[in-house]
Amino acid sequence: MAARGKGLSFTSEEIDGLLELQYGKPQTFATLALLYPGLDLAQQFHEDHIFPRSRLTSRALHKAGIPSERHPEYVSRANGLPNLQLLSGLPNIEKSDSWPWEWLSGNHFSSSAARESYKVQNDLDLLPGDLTDFIDFYEARKERMARRIAQVLGLRMSTTEPASSHEPTGR
Repeated sequence: MAARGKGLSFTSEEIDGLLELQYGKPQTFATLALLYPGLDLAQQFHEDHIFPRSRLTSRALHKAGIPSERHPEYVSRANGLPNLQLLSGLPNIEKSDSWPWEWLSGNHFSSSAARESYKVQNDLDLLPGDLTDFIDFYEARKERMARRIAQVLGLRMSTTEPASSHEPTGR
């Protein structure tokens, strides 16, 4: 844009808006592709829920022993960007409604090094071992996504800075 004599600037509100994207919205796929590059887009990719939606319903949360007063916190985050990843068709079908730690420990990776690399590249290295820490995982991944967005857009953001306080910058 600068070569055309036009500038782009991004406000913290616009970045926060990206972090609030929901499953199935037009910008969600593009944002995930921007945040987690290296996909072979010749393949068909799906927006996949890291923690399956079916496991984040009030009924499922009750069965899992999550206190009912916490259900709205879980349910409201089920379709949020930090609970989404891009998976190619077959791995997405294979994953289905399985827990993320079960899927990640499966035979979908050529080696343990490939598995660990995937986890780090997709901010899944902070994945909890059970549902009780879903909210903490969601918020931590949201912070990492904010830093990734800031980096892609050329914004300055410290590692301790909350997502809503990035400095707008022209690009």
